[in-house]
Amino acid sequence: ELGPVDIPLPLALSSFLLDHPDLAAELVRRRGIAPYRASPRGSTRAWIDDGEGTAGVLTLAERGDAGRLYLAEGAHRGAAFPEIRAEAVIRMALEERIGADCRPRTRASFDVSVRMKSRVASGVAKVLRPFLRRTVARKFAKAFLAAHKLGRLLSEEPATIARDAEGPGPLDRAQHQRGTLLDRVVRVHELRVRKAAHA
Repeated sequence: ELGPVDIPLPLALSSFLLDHPDLAAELVRRRGIAPYRASPRGSTRAWIDDGEGTAGVLTLAERGDAGRLYLAEGAHRGAAFPEIRAEAVIRMALEERIGADCRPRTRASFDVSVRMKSRVASGVAKVLRPFLRRTVARKFAKAFLAAHKLGRLLSEEPATIARDAEGPGPLDRAQHQRGTLLDRVVRVHELRVRKAAHA
């Protein structure tokens, strides 16, 4: 179990970014937060690459107001071990809360179950299992941090992120996504201004 962590974004905007992992990854990469890349494979699947040796397909199995259920299958390639293939069930819990600053934020936590698929000798498997658990924990911790940083930028510098969404590159093929994101960024900014005015 990982988390919980508070992401400084309303639940609606957090859900939007989860629904568009390619756009979220592009923004995170453009801001230099993490080298993530994502490519949609239909309405509920995406190819995800963390830029650090781990890549695979993430499938949305269930979607609800209070959370999501994902199935992941992929591989990790590192210097210490040969390619490690694994699959995971990821249950994400989401909840909107109001922070001490009177601004809405998303509280997220994960319950992750991992199973190795690589065929290795039993002795090697005993070494790989704790390594795999540490790797998964580290990957999710980094994703949490990236989400938090992006959330702060979206809430504190909406104009900057809006320019990123409108800028050159792969996002030019996502006019509708950019427009929707820009609208929600502006709404977050307006909410922040109204809250500050009444503080």
